[in-house]
Amino acid sequence: MNWETAAKPADEVVQEPSALTVLLVDDDDTIRESLAWRLENLGYRVVAAALGREALRIARENPPDAVILDICLPDLDGLHVCQRLVEDSRTRDVPIIVLSALDDRDIVSRCRSVGGQFFLAKPFDLNVLVTILDRAVRDRLWWGRECG
Repeated sequence: MNWETAAKPADEVVQEPSALTVLLVDDDDTIRESLAWRLENLGYRVVAAALGREALRIARENPPDAVILDICLPDLDGLHVCQRLVEDSRTRDVPIIVLSALDDRDIVSRCRSVGGQFFLAKPFDLNVLVTILDRAVRDRLWWGRECG
């Protein structure tokens, strides 16, 4: 018996972030590097991509535990990337957090319609992003344990 987890309520016995991988997709070097640095300091393993096609390849080869995805990418629209990730059996259950600076009142519904579970407008509060990421990953792990 593992005495560390035996004393915790069942909903708290979840894989720690140190083993979790986040695919970070943004063509802005500053955003990508600063987010990667912050997430790595929180214990996440970060795999970064600047292009949509690159992100799809990475996700298919080694499905991440979560994706943070910018909409405006130079090669593919981020919503198209999101839809392709959701349609692929290897990545369909991976939570996707969509980021965008677009001033479009329908962007949230468009994001949801292609499978994006979460949406944050740029500029965003980094603490809010981390909170959403933590919850999304923990929920996925919990549902996988309960329903898998």
